[in-house]
Amino acid sequence: ERSVPTAIFSAPIHERLKFLKLWVDPSIGEESCDIRDIVDWNYYRERLSNTIRKIVTIPAAFQGVENPVPRVIHPDWLQKALYEHKHGKEQMKMTQLFQKAEGPQPMTAWDIEDGGIARSGAHPKHAIKGKAKKSRLRVSAGMPEAIEPPPPALRYSNYRLWLQKIKNHWRADVAQRRHKRQKLGLDIPGSIIPKLGGAAAGGTMRGFLAQRHRDMLAELWQILEMEPSAGNPGQLNCWVLWRSGSLENIRMIVPKMLYINCTKADPAVLAQPGIDATSVRKRPPFGRPLLHMWELQLPSSDPQQLEASVQTLLCDKDVEGVYESQTPFDFRAIVNVGACCRMNRRGVAAQQIIQGNSVGTIHLADIVPSPEESSNYMTDMSGIKLVLVKLACIRDGETGQILRAAVGVWTGVGQQSDGLDNCKIDVVELGSTRTNVEEYAQRYSLRRTDLGEFAVDSIHLPSSAKFVKHLLSPDAGESGLWQAVNRLIQKYIDSKPGPVMM
Repeated sequence: ERSVPTAIFSAPIHERLKFLKLWVDPSIGEESCDIRDIVDWNYYRERLSNTIRKIVTIPAAFQGVENPVPRVIHPDWLQKALYEHKHGKEQMKMTQLFQKAEGPQPMTAWDIEDGGIARSGAHPKHAIKGKAKKSRLRVSAGMPEAIEPPPPALRYSNYRLWLQKIKNHWRADVAQRRHKRQKLGLDIPGSIIPKLGGAAAGGTMRGFLAQRHRDMLAELWQILEMEPSAGNPGQLNCWVLWRSGSLENIRMIVPKMLYINCTKADPAVLAQPGIDATSVRKRPPFGRPLLHMWELQLPSSDPQQLEASVQTLLCDKDVEGVYESQTPFDFRAIVNVGACCRMNRRGVAAQQIIQGNSVGTIHLADIVPSPEESSNYMTDMSGIKLVLVKLACIRDGETGQILRAAVGVWTGVGQQSDGLDNCKIDVVELGSTRTNVEEYAQRYSLRRTDLGEFAVDSIHLPSSAKFVKHLLSPDAGESGLWQAVNRLIQKYIDSKPGPVMM
């Protein structure tokens, strides 16, 4: 309830203590005469941090800029807000996941506790009455019972009895895992690649996931894009093209890897918790001598914690040098994986799929490169629809604003000739000066004659093109121009042509 002049905290300790006892508290001592001990320092620091978040750090995050004030940590809700800001609140329709069955489907009697999986064998077309209790008993009895392993001491007292019990335990364990795989539609007797079971044939969600897991193991992955997640650079959103024509988004975890050259064979820095160290033989750069090279994998993907770990390594007396500490996560993944890759059948994710478990994210170690198939990268794109966008504009030399522009949008581009003699190209024009449609068509014909039928990346060019103009006023500006282009592309995507790449 009183005001204290801040100049007193710059005075000598005896004068400061004298006046603070007079103004604040007579029992104050030398150890508690600092301004941080008198006022609620944490409260004011939190208020200042909140103000910096509102003015500096949160707007910077929404603009794609790294935290300019690292001492002020981002709030926990910011990552979710950034994801919604970038991708929007979109919900997939049921028609995007399933297709309508052609023709009437025969009625099959099944219990609701079967989870939507039809039983094998013939079924009557009418409902079964009075059999629910028996059906439930049969479903619950389908899961094999677990058998506990025998105690280890029995092996030495009665070996034959121990061997019989341990075999029963092994059989029950195998039967449980087989039953679990069959319930998920992954029946893989004698094969490492799952085969589609009745769940997939029935068109259920379980069968849909089983088909996706089977493709993850069997298909060749053609990496189209790797983008770090907002707030977690160690998690990459990968767009993968499979030979079946499916375009999938898969999350990949990339660990922070670096190399240290140590003067000792077993340095004390390797004893830190969470560090996975492997001894390797690699020559250091800049002519440095090779002593004891270790490859480290740091567990955390938080930039601040990683920076602190690297600083700890640099300050250690047993570490001669730290290498590749600034390598980005996406660059590390591209170097290790390449353009074409497959799942490592000995990896953790592949074993999880084989055992019938769902896999949400994969680790970098679960993927192995396939350089012998890199020559087939993006050669077969029959299932992918391309969207070509071409911009031609005139800008102001001083302000850089667009004075006149024309954007051509060619949707549904095919690689090979589909029997059509012409195609449709939308042209969005901005500015007061207009160009005739006939002039566009004439330029296209002349250019097509010069380039030939297959001009760009084996893309088929029809003999003629039909141009549709969309005129914008000069006041629309550059933002209005791209909004019109986005509407044309979104209209084409809403027609569900399949996987689309621009």
